[in-house]
Amino acid sequence: MSSQENQDNNALVGDALEEQSLKRSRRSFAPEQKAAILSQIFLGKVSVASASKANAISTQLLSSWMQQAINALPDIFATKRKKSEDNEDPQLLMLQRDLAARNDLIASMAIELYALRKELNQL
Repeated sequence: MSSQENQDNNALVGDALEEQSLKRSRRSFAPEQKAAILSQIFLGKVSVASASKANAISTQLLSSWMQQAINALPDIFATKRKKSEDNEDPQLLMLQRDLAARNDLIASMAIELYALRKELNQL
């Protein structure tokens, strides 16, 4: 086989691969699939690179999914709190908020007391 024939065959193979890649449509992943892949990464069971290779996904896409998951965490916890608050007695909620405020005050006073005691012992 001549070098010209080799070049022609390579060109045909390249064209066929290019045509095949153009026909290939984007894959989509169900939220459950994304969660399963990300949970393995977040739990440290697999690296981003190995998850990327195992699932034929780019590391950039996985990084994007990870960022989306991290950004959604506050909403997840806020939604849980809101649902549980909807089912609770309003008076109980008021008392719980009051207790939390008092606990914050006690904590700040304890820190201040510690700082004052430390200052007195240094004199």
